[in-house]
Amino acid sequence: MKWTKLLLFCSFVGLVLAVLAWLAYRPTIENGPTTASQPTTLPTVPVIRLGLMPERDVFAVRREYQELSVYLQQRTGYGIDLATSNSYRNVLRDFEESRIDAAFLGSLVATLAVDRTGAQVIARAEQTSGISTYTGVIFVPESSSIKELCDLKGKRLAGVRTTMSAALYPVYECKRNHQDESKPEHWHMVWAGTHESVIDEVLSGRADAGAIKNLRLDAFERTHPEQKFRRLAVSAPVPDNALLVSRAMNPDVAAKLRSALLAMHTDEEGQRVLKTLGLKRYVPCSVEDFSAIYDMVETLGPHWPRTAVDGPPPHRPTTRPASAAGNG
Repeated sequence: MKWTKLLLFCSFVGLVLAVLAWLAYRPTIENGPTTASQPTTLPTVPVIRLGLMPERDVFAVRREYQELSVYLQQRTGYGIDLATSNSYRNVLRDFEESRIDAAFLGSLVATLAVDRTGAQVIARAEQTSGISTYTGVIFVPESSSIKELCDLKGKRLAGVRTTMSAALYPVYECKRNHQDESKPEHWHMVWAGTHESVIDEVLSGRADAGAIKNLRLDAFERTHPEQKFRRLAVSAPVPDNALLVSRAMNPDVAAKLRSALLAMHTDEEGQRVLKTLGLKRYVPCSVEDFSAIYDMVETLGPHWPRTAVDGPPPHRPTTRPASAAGNG
């Protein structure tokens, strides 16, 4: 038995030594695996993180733009990731902190993105009616005793932060009509989350008047014919739903994205997707088209903080022409 155990032990030691010797002197392959066995490396596909503004319910907005993202992926070959925010301020912050590469923005946020981040405007939406702009509108229920802007003294006006139509424009009109919004005898702003929420505030009586995008008020009246509103003032038109791209975006990627949008109305699938968005086509757009925004900002001057927009106002590009800001 003793000799058997010794024999087994010696055999085990010999086996271990043989394995170690093979590992030490095994042949090495200098050039790696052959072409046939080498794993295929797929080229990296750029992914564009596309931000959406919370003009209405964010889930409804995301559903509408899902088909557009699929279309753009097919036409550009790039991945498209949709990113929704719950406020206009957050969309701007996402741009500033490079969490998104492009975004469909309202006009005020667009000018802020251009001014603060160097973003570039490349296209804007055109409605089926052929209109590619919108206006701000200050309104009251038709049954209201408020007939003119001067009747808003001491009243509550509902709006939406960081928007042209529901923040900048009503504060601009307040200033233009020589009213001090900080004094209680004049109207003061109350903030809602969306344009639809502003309408709810007015209809419920929690606000005496509202300021929103004319397209949203028109759409509400079409679906609620029993509700009638009186429009007290209307702003000058500004681009509707403009697409901006980050300054850091590869110019070739930006050009391909712009070309895909501008050509959508020329193919059957593009026309179908545009119809789901209620659009006729996308058209070219540039920062010059936002002159009315800069006019209102310049009129406000030191009163800009009353808009409740974080940070400084957008500055007019030095070579851009001025235009009238409102006709209310």
